[in-house]
Amino acid sequence: PPPSPRIDLAVVRGLIGAARTRLRLQGAIEGAATGAILASASALTAVFLVRTEVIGEPTGIGLLAASAGVVAAGALLGALGKHDDEHVARRIDRASGLADRLSTAIAFERTLRTPDADTDADTTALMHAAMRDAAAVAPRASVAKATPFHKPADLNRALAFMAIAAVAAVLGVKMPPRDPALIGATPDAARRGAEVTI
Repeated sequence: PPPSPRIDLAVVRGLIGAARTRLRLQGAIEGAATGAILASASALTAVFLVRTEVIGEPTGIGLLAASAGVVAAGALLGALGKHDDEHVARRIDRASGLADRLSTAIAFERTLRTPDADTDADTTALMHAAMRDAAAVAPRASVAKATPFHKPADLNRALAFMAIAAVAAVLGVKMPPRDPALIGATPDAARRGAEVTI
């Protein structure tokens, strides 16, 4: 049977949605920091290749743009992590001291919405009671405590790579002279119109 119409878990689902958003934002920050390491290395490589004239400036600019895209891709991949409703609700429960009441309600709701759920009347009544209890205690939950923001694990490494890339890009690369130089002529002197080897 479906959950009782009197049971509204919208508040609980709102908490889960807010927590999931924070988890995805943290994941995006983590992914961007990791991507910045690869982006710094690739940007430095592009600068080196342009300075050594292995590639042209337009190609180098394209590689620099691609390096920036690596950071964006890392952030996107980090934000796309899956966060199950029950798992998120359990985090909120534990951070807020709610003894798994929110996650239990979400699990019961999922069970009751299953078409082939095999539950007797007493079990269903207990499930409904647990869901009503979760809706009642939801205002006591703290999403911020359940999903605190923290410094990305790769932040220090990313900053170090960025600093090295910036310094190396400023220093430049000393290239050997490529302009032609006159070493000598044979003969040293000749009349006008004579052939001279240089």
